[in-house]
Amino acid sequence: MTTGCAKRVTPAAGASSQKTQDAQSAQKAQKAGLVAPHAGTTDAVIGTVDETPIHLSWVRARLVQAEANLGDAEGTAAALLAAAADVVCLREFAVLDLTPNAGERPHEAVDRLLAGTWPATSACRVDPADLKLAFLAQPSRWRHPTALTLWEAQITCCTDCTNVELHQCQTRTAAAAVALRGALSAALPPPLAVTRTTLAASPARARHVPAFERALAKVSGSQAPTLLRYTAFAREAAFQKMAFRRTDPGLERAAMALPIGALTPPVRTAAGWSVAMVVGHEPPLAGGLRSPETLRGLRAEVCKTQAAGQRRAYRDRMLGKAVLQWHRDVIRAEFGAAVDAALPEPPRRERPTLPTD
Repeated sequence: MTTGCAKRVTPAAGASSQKTQDAQSAQKAQKAGLVAPHAGTTDAVIGTVDETPIHLSWVRARLVQAEANLGDAEGTAAALLAAAADVVCLREFAVLDLTPNAGERPHEAVDRLLAGTWPATSACRVDPADLKLAFLAQPSRWRHPTALTLWEAQITCCTDCTNVELHQCQTRTAAAAVALRGALSAALPPPLAVTRTTLAASPARARHVPAFERALAKVSGSQAPTLLRYTAFAREAAFQKMAFRRTDPGLERAAMALPIGALTPPVRTAAGWSVAMVVGHEPPLAGGLRSPETLRGLRAEVCKTQAAGQRRAYRDRMLGKAVLQWHRDVIRAEFGAAVDAALPEPPRRERPTLPTD
């Protein structure tokens, strides 16, 4: 017996209702630009946010972007949360008819739309105290001698040997050093018509760096070189009293006059032999906070940090309002129990109650 307000739902009606709900969820996701993979492909669902599925491929895309190690449970958990936030952000932007471009993945669309909303322009509001704090956070970045960023292939003779033993080893490995330089030179594109650049803006990162690393990986044998990547600072009189990372004096002299993407000849060093490629070459900065160039760079850095914080706060705020549910079994199977344990529990949402008086 049923009351007048109750309604019996037959199996057929229940199935039809579920299909309608699924169709509505799919329409919402499609409107927001959250298109699932093509039919016939496998892409696990690792959870839902406001009943919209979060696909495994979206998490992996965030991992690749962050260059996170799959063994890092905290980094992988952060990628899971980022993928969930992507879903919410795209849904919010879809209200304004802002959707992903053709072929754009969810995380790429979110980053583009957030960057357009909070651009890192130098027009942001910056106090003098902010500039000083940014300077003190990285003083060697804003006041330094000539800086060389090198990709160095090092043939190590010995680390605790006498000068005689080192010389004997260098004599034995001289031919290997010449051959190493020849192999690297044959694999690299021609040097670039650029003599000054930071590492971040270096055009050598596109082709020269991958070619250098691939060629070095093919060198085998007892004298296989070690790859070192670093920025070293020149020995200049104005900065003698300050502590900076240095490279071998001979390698510094050989690299100083070369354009970006060029190789040094084999250089005898305290470790053995080295051949280095110049990836970055920055002129000295000596003015500190009195330098207009330094102040412009600091302002740009502060504005960039502020914009990134605003974008992050928006993502966190949107995700905090959503109903997030993880498929824990899928997460454990794909990423391991440590990642599952690193995920924060979704907030409990209490049902609102009316006051009694």
